[in-house]
Amino acid sequence: MKRSRKRVVTDSSPDMTPFIDCVFLLIVFFMTVSRFSTQEYETLKLPDAKSGQEKLPKTKKKLVINLNIDGNTVIGGQHLNPLQLESQLVMESRLNDGPENVIIIVRADRQARFEHIQELMTTCAKAGVWQLSFAVVSDPVPD
Repeated sequence: MKRSRKRVVTDSSPDMTPFIDCVFLLIVFFMTVSRFSTQEYETLKLPDAKSGQEKLPKTKKKLVINLNIDGNTVIGGQHLNPLQLESQLVMESRLNDGPENVIIIVRADRQARFEHIQELMTTCAKAGVWQLSFAVVSDPVPD
């Protein structure tokens, strides 16, 4: 009696579906993160500077405060009045174990009045936050 041999055909190529799923998830993740990281910067014309410190300590929490030409303060796309700003600064200091661990980066428009900058500095002082850094442009851009 003759036995028939069954041939077993195996596919040696790996299944690419999980790999493609992971790639799409990474794309969605990075698109979302890049949108949030640029959300804290308003479109402002920053003042020029010939010298300054380029790097800030990485161990401290950095909070970017935008001050537009009208004197409005904006954090993460939200317009805040001085009371709201003060409570936000107090909350940031509590979350980061004290005001010494928080650095405020002030991005003020070059045409913003000094009174608005002074008011912002006073609000920071009331909240106990004293480390301020002002963002500037090192290479002036012609208007």
